[in-house]
Amino acid sequence: MKNRKYLFFIFLGVLLAFMFIFYFVFVNRAVQEDRLMTAAGNYAEQNFLKDREFSSSPVFFGYRTIENSIEEYIQSFYKQYQIVQQYADDEQLKTLLSISNYSEDGPEFSNSISYVEELRENFDQDMQKLLAFCSSDNLNDYASRLDMSSYYQKLFVEIMMESGVFKQLEGYKDSFLESENHMNQVFNTTIQVFDFLKTNASNWKIDGEEIQFSTEDLVVQYNTLVSEVQ
Repeated sequence: MKNRKYLFFIFLGVLLAFMFIFYFVFVNRAVQEDRLMTAAGNYAEQNFLKDREFSSSPVFFGYRTIENSIEEYIQSFYKQYQIVQQYADDEQLKTLLSISNYSEDGPEFSNSISYVEELRENFDQDMQKLLAFCSSDNLNDYASRLDMSSYYQKLFVEIMMESGVFKQLEGYKDSFLESENHMNQVFNTTIQVFDFLKTNASNWKIDGEEIQFSTEDLVVQYNTLVSEVQ
């Protein structure tokens, strides 16, 4: 009789353990993934340029790690966005086409041209890093470097793609490309102004707070170039 009771408790324990494992692996996994997808869908409705945190977290364990990884990806995206934005506010760039700089660095403008070329190169590198956040290849590469199992890495990509989070990132791409074109126009035209002044070095002078040219045609050409930067 005692042996039967002993075997019964062993069987019961094994059954409970099996039920727990079944629930944790299959039922709970499905519940957690569904909750995570819902939370990510709500998260995707936020403007990532203003708000980048999950409002609440209904998941735990590895699923919380995925949620945190999504936040980290968006935070990294925003930090790169801020870096790119700083180029438009570069104070030195704004003063290059000024009378004081013409007097100081003209008529060759070597320092000014070097500064613009270096700034343009750095801008291009930072812009490509920003645009990469809108690339599925970059997303998959980011996932492969996450410190979690391959299952969670794949789930991270799946949640990002299907919840609408990645779609919102792609939505920013057109405006980023417009900004890239605008900044490159500023860089290129600024150098064109310096090349124009170098070519016509004997036909302009600084008089007080103004630049004066020897002909009206040169005035028109100069003003046309400068207006493209502003």
